[in-house]
Amino acid sequence: MRRVTNKGKKKGGTMFSAESIQRICVLKTLIQRRPEIPDDALLIFSDLDEVPSAQAIQMLRLCKTKPSAKDGPWIQAHYPLPYNLRVGCKPRKQSELHYQGVFTTMGYLRRKKGLALRYNMRRNLVVPRAGIHLTYVGSRADVDYKLLHHGESGQVLATKATANGKRLNFCQIDDKTLASMEQLLRDNPVSVARAWERGKSSVLRKEPVGDLSKCQVPWALLAHPERYPHFWGREYS
Repeated sequence: MRRVTNKGKKKGGTMFSAESIQRICVLKTLIQRRPEIPDDALLIFSDLDEVPSAQAIQMLRLCKTKPSAKDGPWIQAHYPLPYNLRVGCKPRKQSELHYQGVFTTMGYLRRKKGLALRYNMRRNLVVPRAGIHLTYVGSRADVDYKLLHHGESGQVLATKATANGKRLNFCQIDDKTLASMEQLLRDNPVSVARAWERGKSSVLRKEPVGDLSKCQVPWALLAHPERYPHFWGREYS
């Protein structure tokens, strides 16, 4: 798959084939191993960095849906919050939301025989304020691990100690350089995660701006910031 040219990867293509096979396997295994789950049970299917809102889940569990809504799949509209919580809560246009992941029911999944849950933005309902999409969030090692295993990247972040500095060889990295790389990811993450922009990013504010709860940030991150220093872009202590 790594040898496939960019032309062969257009519109997903081979790039997502392994990911698609894995997802179908997970869904089919769920059907086979959990026959006791009732058909009306709510099924949440999303990536690990797409965190559904508790309010959205409770709404779908407790409220009666319109007949036209059927039992899904309902598209999750996530608020995109990249890098760390210090970027603050900025207003987002509807077109800038992250539409990925679905809510549905076990009954729907069984009727589809475990095939990947696909959805159509024109035909399926969108659940507003469904959650948050945390992108490039975590320690340097966390982000590298995610990208290395992600279906569409298979890469590691740029090994740079300064935003405008040259890329470093892995053998050149010592404790001091590693600390600089961690600091760069916290304070100027665009220069690391999107290194091809050559450091063209604004300096982040020291503290988040706006009400992060409006961006569907999970309450645990807001209530216990000391437990999640990397999510807040703070030095671990």
